[in-house]
Amino acid sequence: MSLFRVSKNLLIRIASALVLAPSFLALLALNGLPFQSLMLLGCLFAGYEWLAMLNPQQQKRVWVSVLFSLALTWGIALQADTTTAFILCLSLSLVLMVGFWLGKVQKPVLLSMGVSYLGSAMLGLLDLRNVGGFSLAATVVVVVWFTDIGAFFSGKMLRGAKLAPDISPSKTWTGFMGGLICAAAIAYACAWLFSAKNPLIALYAGLGLSLAAHCGDLFESWVKRQAGVKDSGVIFPGHGGMLDRVDGLIMAVLLSSVALWASGFDLSWWDVQ
Repeated sequence: MSLFRVSKNLLIRIASALVLAPSFLALLALNGLPFQSLMLLGCLFAGYEWLAMLNPQQQKRVWVSVLFSLALTWGIALQADTTTAFILCLSLSLVLMVGFWLGKVQKPVLLSMGVSYLGSAMLGLLDLRNVGGFSLAATVVVVVWFTDIGAFFSGKMLRGAKLAPDISPSKTWTGFMGGLICAAAIAYACAWLFSAKNPLIALYAGLGLSLAAHCGDLFESWVKRQAGVKDSGVIFPGHGGMLDRVDGLIMAVLLSSVALWASGFDLSWWDVQ
């Protein structure tokens, strides 16, 4: 009976992924308002789940201020530029943290991070799409997906020592390594597919993105433990909530944004034909 339940859940996960992945990539390819709108809706829903976990009392002042800040950040990014929006995002998060602390709201730091953490990731993916084009943005996203796939199957088949039992008991070192290997391979494959100038750098970048994705997964697991919940939501069949699906992508996009900024937006190594 246990094996049947696992198999059924796996089939549900695969079926939902076969619908969600092509849909997301299609909107990523379209870019413009369709993709921008998806980013806003996804960020607001992730913000809703973040608040539902950390502020179950549903304090109106907390929910309105966080969700409004995320929407405002998105609007500024579209009207001005992502750099201005990013500065606003961090500033709003700091102001909210102080306000929540003065208002004696529980978990003021984590609640205010709903703006800086989620908002910065939204801005980072918008910027990545605009600067690197579909090829680079899609590669980052696919690398994160294959990190999850590699970690899931290698962890299930090989098991092994626990990676962080106090944070996420189901994760293993074999799953961690499987995710890294799978991500590096798919990053190189994407670079070859898009005729990138230096696929070897893409392979190393894939390892970095995979490591970031693992860290994002563990961070969200830690946040859920602080909130005392198992899943962030139930919106995706077999996958949990929005945050459960994008936890690794958030950290990978943040790493990509920092790397782009540190390199002066030099993408000569990618430079697809």
